[in-house]
Amino acid sequence: MEHRSRTSIACALTAVGVAAMLAGCGGSHAAPTSTRAATATVQSRGFGTCAGRLGTQGSLGGVPVPFPPEVFHVTNMWLAKCHGVYIDVYAGTSHGAPAQGALMVVFTDPKVGTPEARSGTFKIGRRTGPLTLTSVRGKTVHFRFQGGIGTFSLETLRYSSA
Repeated sequence: MEHRSRTSIACALTAVGVAAMLAGCGGSHAAPTSTRAATATVQSRGFGTCAGRLGTQGSLGGVPVPFPPEVFHVTNMWLAKCHGVYIDVYAGTSHGAPAQGALMVVFTDPKVGTPEARSGTFKIGRRTGPLTLTSVRGKTVHFRFQGGIGTFSLETLRYSSA
């Protein structure tokens, strides 16, 4: 199920755009300073080979989250650059639905500096509590939640949960 909250998307994308302009292109993609962050490599048609970093804000060296917790509460994140486009996936819950897990996915072309139209907040569509990313393989994001696991396609922007 794919659910987008237009208000949350508008607020988040505005915040992301402002943060990108203030920080400079790629400002949120500083090199990690902690060895606790995992590296996930994405290799698939459309994304090519992308080395991403999976972790928390702290484990990734204090990487700034480009929106306030009043918009989205982040559990953990995956940050990557694929074919010149930044792909940031934040797991957790949106402020308006804390019992429903969600992913905020932001695709940003640093030449433009603002999120692409396909970016947004994608609610899982049921009461799962916060989502936590576990890995990214190919164009598929793997996550867990209390009582289950699931996947999200970065190509179709749709969930599949077990």
